[in-house]
Amino acid sequence: MDISDISELSRIRNGRSIHDLCAVIAREAMKRAQAKLANVGLSPGAYNLLRALGDKDDMTIADIRKLLHVESATVSTLIVRMQRDGLIKKAPSPYDKRASILKATPHAVDLLRRAEQIMAVEASDITHHLEEGEQLQIIRLLKHVQKNLSSDS
Repeated sequence: MDISDISELSRIRNGRSIHDLCAVIAREAMKRAQAKLANVGLSPGAYNLLRALGDKDDMTIADIRKLLHVESATVSTLIVRMQRDGLIKKAPSPYDKRASILKATPHAVDLLRRAEQIMAVEASDITHHLEEGEQLQIIRLLKHVQKNLSSDS
């Protein structure tokens, strides 16, 4: 076995470790988010969709799907549920007759404001012992990993 074989094996082992850690972190973060967001009556999906809508007046379902990196069926199911719960309204797009524009209701905006406060505390809790430079380094590295994943699909 030469040095390039050893280097490749190390890269593979590290890649598996990164994959495993990301999977565990994602699962744990989702469980915590579900528990915390349930206190204000939002699911993590609804929270992310409302955050994506923000103050924009022209977000379509396709825009949301791309922004959240989820399948059309996932977004459609979530939108139906959020409409039923009085969190969003759909309106015809003035630009494209086939598309609908999504708008958050005032009730949803209030829930989002409360959820943002809860999730800010959660973000602080999970990065508690990390210096700001370390946090920025993790963000930079994870963005690189995300880019690698996105370019493979």
